[in-house]
Amino acid sequence: MRPAEVHRNRDGRPDFMVKLGLAPPYAPDDVKHAYLSKVKEVHPDLGGDPQAFREVHEAYLQAQEFLSIKGDSLRWIGNHMEEYLESRVLASQLRELGATVQTASIDWLRRSFGDFAELTETILAVGLKNAEPKTADAVLTSMTAAPAAMHRLTRLELPHCGLGDAAVDKITVFKGIERLNLTGNAISSAAAQSLVNRLPSLMELDISDTKVGWWTKRRIVATIRKRME
Repeated sequence: MRPAEVHRNRDGRPDFMVKLGLAPPYAPDDVKHAYLSKVKEVHPDLGGDPQAFREVHEAYLQAQEFLSIKGDSLRWIGNHMEEYLESRVLASQLRELGATVQTASIDWLRRSFGDFAELTETILAVGLKNAEPKTADAVLTSMTAAPAAMHRLTRLELPHCGLGDAAVDKITVFKGIERLNLTGNAISSAAAQSLVNRLPSLMELDISDTKVGWWTKRRIVATIRKRME
């Protein structure tokens, strides 16, 4: 997926700031609060439109990156070098294991950094379905071994991969996960509840066709909804 370069409103605001309803001066806390406010309006679990939710989330990611490059450019480049190299190696490893990997587009940053904008490429989502348990475990092991490449991971999809409760400890390392699909895995109620408790950013959890009981599912839905209040 390749979002367009930065486009600006008539008053000079980037489109992603307009989407979040923000006006300068921009601050990290303002961006976060605006995002959480917008999410309440468009989250699919609350009756919102999935496409609108994706657009708000993309605007949030771009706003965060926009603020991060407003400081010291050389320091910013240095900070992103390790992450970039680790991301490239990890993405290759995961694809060899049969996983799909979605990375953040960097086109919109080229006006600010030129070729150095490539350093912003990072892994946002990983998916693997209908795989053998040992393959799924290998994917998770590779991911946990590369923390610099995983710090912006927001979506993980591992449906029908034969995973059990032992996978929970590996998954909960990724504190930024917002959407998690564990459909068709042997996940227990206790493990599912642990996932919600240990993933503070989690907003969507698919645990259909698992060992999770209906009462635990209700508690999980209530917990996630409360986070967005």
